[in-house]
Amino acid sequence: MARSFNIKQIQSVIKKIIQAKQYSMDCGSSQRRFEKSKTQKPKGTKDQRSRPMRLAKIKQNLVEAEQKILEYRQIQINNRPLSGLDSIIQKTIPYWLSQKAKEAIIQERQAQTGKTSKTSLLPSEDKRKTFGNKKK
Repeated sequence: MARSFNIKQIQSVIKKIIQAKQYSMDCGSSQRRFEKSKTQKPKGTKDQRSRPMRLAKIKQNLVEAEQKILEYRQIQINNRPLSGLDSIIQKTIPYWLSQKAKEAIIQERQAQTGKTSKTSLLPSEDKRKTFGNKKK
């Protein structure tokens, strides 16, 4: 019994043949690229291309990777802008340090002069620059 083909079956067979030819053409170009890469001069020195040297570099990079990741994270944390309580602390530390320095100066002057009043020992500029007071 003869088999009859309809038009859709014939079209599908033709499409498959065309796809196969295109695939073989694509494979041919990759083969040409492979052959071209074989004729190119290799990069690096002989020592750099040797397997033990490459393995040693890979092992060294694996050992150093954890340290580099920690350093990177620390840099990212330090570069991040502070928020909330941290920013308040950062803003008040200079004031706190300057106040401690002023107190130390006052105590030294008290020890030298024997005076106990703080107002007479501070210069006039320091009286005006107190934390939290606004000029009127």
